[in-house]
Amino acid sequence: GMHRSSYIFALSMVTLMLAGLVRAEDREVAEQIATRIQASGQLRGYDIRVKFEDGTAWLRGRVANPQQISAAAALVFQTSGVGHVINGLSVAQA
Repeated sequence: GMHRSSYIFALSMVTLMLAGLVRAEDREVAEQIATRIQASGQLRGYDIRVKFEDGTAWLRGRVANPQQISAAAALVFQTSGVGHVINGLSVAQA
């Protein structure tokens, strides 16, 4: 019901950057990346934007510490279909 969808939204700080015409397969991989980051439990206090196209994943946004930058990249690499990660994450200023 409604509660579940709002709960997922509240948890979700991963935004998909879907510019114009995105192939269904690319959107699917981007969603898998977002789900993997959220479900991992490894990241806290993050705001990450994900884009995926033709085997390349782009990450932008902020995470809590440097370890989380590499943790996020590792999670993305584990996602089926990802060949390259362009990691534009930075550490949020406290």
